[in-house]
Amino acid sequence: MTGTWRTPGIAIAFATAGCTSATLPAQDTAAAKAKLEADATSWFGFLDKGDTASMANLYPEVARLTPPGLPAITGRAAIKAYFDSDLGAMKGAGLAIKNGMTTGVEVSGNVGWIRNSDRPPAPAK
Repeated sequence: MTGTWRTPGIAIAFATAGCTSATLPAQDTAAAKAKLEADATSWFGFLDKGDTASMANLYPEVARLTPPGLPAITGRAAIKAYFDSDLGAMKGAGLAIKNGMTTGVEVSGNVGWIRNSDRPPAPAK
């Protein structure tokens, strides 16, 4: 019997390198949101293939992944190690991978994030 695993959510953060007190240039928020949505689509494609290196490469070095019930995971190498472990356990348990439902994409300053539902959709009536 094959179970279903739904992603608990993606937290893709991006940040500028270094700190500065200078005013940042105006950001095209719509373009940043569109990039995050495209990255989420790519992320699930890589997930379906088990390509954890490509999944991790969607995150900048300073990214922070916040899986439910676990401490935050910081940095691309640590994120890849988490994906390697998590996907291995998932496949070992015979679970299928399903694309989660994106519930929001937000950008604020130099940080962006994607929220996904970890609940299966309601049955059709």
